[in-house]
Amino acid sequence: MSQVTEWTPLAPLHDFYDEKIVLILLNQPITPMLKIFKYLWQKAVLKVFVDGAANEVYSHLSKEDFLPDIITGDFDSIRPEVKEHYQQKNVEIVETPDQDETDFTKCLRIVFGKINHVEVERIVVLVGFQGRVDQQFANFNTLFKVRNFGYDKYVPIYVMSNSDLTCLLKTGNNSIEVDSEFRGAHCGLIPLGCVCNSITTTGLKWNLDKAPLEFGHLVSTSNTYAENLVEVQTECPILWCMDLKF
Repeated sequence: MSQVTEWTPLAPLHDFYDEKIVLILLNQPITPMLKIFKYLWQKAVLKVFVDGAANEVYSHLSKEDFLPDIITGDFDSIRPEVKEHYQQKNVEIVETPDQDETDFTKCLRIVFGKINHVEVERIVVLVGFQGRVDQQFANFNTLFKVRNFGYDKYVPIYVMSNSDLTCLLKTGNNSIEVDSEFRGAHCGLIPLGCVCNSITTTGLKWNLDKAPLEFGHLVSTSNTYAENLVEVQTECPILWCMDLKF
């Protein structure tokens, strides 16, 4: 029997979850996510602000209590006084001027270089799409690109907003635990970047049986749950998306 990749996307939102996480805050208005951010901050062993995200924390939260380990990006958004403040607090400042990759992608390269020396079980990325469809696709593209970084240590990445969560399921067998008060009503499987010629699921209201998923044809959206455990067998990496309820 082939190995099963286990996913527990909602576990960090519960008090019983005590695994160590990396918390990345992308450039976004932080106000809608203050509660989630503060809660996950307490569980993070490595905290990273990406460029203008530092402005948001500086403006809306305690400048002394929420000091990240790293601030990174091309720094086209961070205000000079904000950057200076965190430099004076001995926060590691890593400028990444390369414009061939997004700040998120470059941030993950830095993070994966760090976590070889830190025990972590997952990376949680807080985002706020704010109507920017191009940024959504850029973030999804990063989830695909990280597979080719070449680091030995694999750590699952969950991209979370105040309304939904996305992760990239691996080729093969995946088991997704969704028993949580924070689970919303809907979920989906999105074949981004390639045709998925065969995918089989259990635990959903509308399951797939060796079905092909492809843009322009069938895409599994607006699905919902029949059980608290969803199993997905896929011949290629595929995006798992789910609503959140707070």
